[in-house]
Amino acid sequence: MTQILDGISVFQWVSINPDTRMKIASMLDLTKSSHVEVANGHLITDGYTLQDLAGITNAKMERFTHIGDGPQINNLNKLIEIIEVREPVEIKMPVMEVIKEPVKEPVKESIKKKVKKEFKKLKVTKKSKSK
Repeated sequence: MTQILDGISVFQWVSINPDTRMKIASMLDLTKSSHVEVANGHLITDGYTLQDLAGITNAKMERFTHIGDGPQINNLNKLIEIIEVREPVEIKMPVMEVIKEPVKEPVKESIKKKVKKEFKKLKVTKKSKSK
């Protein structure tokens, strides 16, 4: 298992609940620099590399855990406990802007209106069926 000195390995990272991982990444401002890898139905990496995970520091986690220095895994476990068990922590999530486009007429109705308009221009009227 590849590890950073006193850090978290990719294997340890992906073993954390996916929702919790997303919240931790948001809380600690982690950036994802790779892509998701799955092999034989098992998640190998969710896109966070060892360099990305180096952003999980005691200094960043201490803002939420109030543990201070010590083994990094203790701070991480405390952070997971806060997210999953205790009162929810306010999480900074990206704001998405909703853009509404003007509603367009369905194509069929639009074509139907154009055809009627053209018939009026040509002064064509419906003919009754003859027997």
